[in-house]
Amino acid sequence: MGVNGCGKSTILYALACVYKPINTTDENYKFSRFFPPHNHFSWVGSDLSITYSYGDGSNSYSHQEKKYQKNDRWVIYERRPERCVKFIEIKTCVPVIESENKGQKIQYTTKTQATALDELIRQKAGYILNKNYDSLHVHEYGNKTILGVKSGVTQYSALTMGAGEQRVFTILDTVFRTTKNYSLILIDEIDLLMHPQALKRLIEVIYERANEKHHQIIFTSHNTELFELKYKVELRHIHQSGINTVCIPNTTPDITRRMTGKQVKSLEVYVEDDLAQAIVSHIASSLGIYKDIVIHKYGAVINAFTVSGGLGLSGQLLSNALFVLDGDEYITEEDKKIQIQRVVTGHGSEIDTLRKQVLNNLAQFELTQGMHPEQFIFKSIHNLPEQTDSENEEIRKIASDIINAGDQHNLVNLLIEQLGCSKEIGLNRIIRVFALSPQWSKFSEPVRLWLGTKKQELHLG
Repeated sequence: MGVNGCGKSTILYALACVYKPINTTDENYKFSRFFPPHNHFSWVGSDLSITYSYGDGSNSYSHQEKKYQKNDRWVIYERRPERCVKFIEIKTCVPVIESENKGQKIQYTTKTQATALDELIRQKAGYILNKNYDSLHVHEYGNKTILGVKSGVTQYSALTMGAGEQRVFTILDTVFRTTKNYSLILIDEIDLLMHPQALKRLIEVIYERANEKHHQIIFTSHNTELFELKYKVELRHIHQSGINTVCIPNTTPDITRRMTGKQVKSLEVYVEDDLAQAIVSHIASSLGIYKDIVIHKYGAVINAFTVSGGLGLSGQLLSNALFVLDGDEYITEEDKKIQIQRVVTGHGSEIDTLRKQVLNNLAQFELTQGMHPEQFIFKSIHNLPEQTDSENEEIRKIASDIINAGDQHNLVNLLIEQLGCSKEIGLNRIIRVFALSPQWSKFSEPVRLWLGTKKQELHLG
């Protein structure tokens, strides 16, 4: 995902070219097709690399690296690793009728398609488009072959088919007729011409097929509806700064908006999840500056470095932004520097200054070594003495009664479940009790000190 012009399609073009076809009947995608030299750019000096895994019977090979570079020519194409690759380009969205320029009657022959695979495609298309298709057909005229369908008493070909309907059949035809396991299927602008409900159902269908055949399906999109399908789709946000392009994995809508928008409050704090958000909210409220901050959730911890580095590379000020890590990963300064260098690449004093700035804008909760935040919070509440406040005592007592919660990450969720309230209310109540523990002061100190300093500096509250 990403804004127009950020390079989404370019990534698909490159991926299409890094493998050689297994069968001679399959299309052989070459760099020269997608990256031809022209007046403005020759592509000489361009390079990329891929890390891939493969097997040849009983043997498997992991994390193999292959580099590609254009000097006089791109590569010796026969030396590329083998893989079945299919690319559904944007041009497949163009209605068939728009490619016809005859201005006269078109005569075609018709054949019914009724194999088990044809029937499967027919059923899946009907589900996606909420329509009953009775049969599939192939129409041939001249040297062309086009799709046809019958729905009720109406039979029609792709010449009169809606563009979105045609696109669904094109995608399904490729995904289901690619029978070689572990194939790579690329789809440019999967949501183009697609109704939101049809898109969701299409993703559901191709997700199931990909699991069944071990396919890897990579597509581009602008559609924020995909955030609702995060358990089926691994989202990657492509953000282009003035210096380079960064890829943010498992992004969230608020991070996507922030990467392309403006700061709207005095302070911004970026956190991993709902739990960290509740902690920061409590700290800000205790300082009387809750109304002056906005909290963004960046998802996986690795995104803290990608988002902070990406914002810095975009020329956006980081002085009033704090990126909070949970404190159980990338704990040392050296760990953080390695991840920052991965995002903020290059050389020179400006890059060095930016790396230091990103590092200075990172903070983490102070945890006991080897513990997760959920485990630390739970244990702190568990060890509290009996509370005079009945609401606080309820939470302490529930924590005391839990002997074995299984997954340590689930401890806080288990408390909320026992309380029988919403997650937001439960988290706020739990953090309020946690703040009564002796451990709270040291745990929250890095964030509290930063917010307190900014409160004085910006005269907030």
